[in-house]
Amino acid sequence: MYKFKKDDRVVDDYLGAGSVVRPIKSGLDSKLTIAYIVLFDKTPDFRYNMGENPTMVFTGSLKEE
Repeated sequence: MYKFKKDDRVVDDYLGAGSVVRPIKSGLDSKLTIAYIVLFDKTPDFRYNMGENPTMVFTGSLKEE
């Protein structure tokens, strides 16, 4: 699993490429990042988070670009 910081470029198999806006930390362990807010180059389909951009993506879905 990768660990990203703000402005890192990432890729999701379904949503495409984008830039990390901010990490979302676990409420139980602040050292653990559970998801990221990502601003995708192309706005996601309406079926994913009602087409919101930027949107939240769990860490397991993202890879380095």
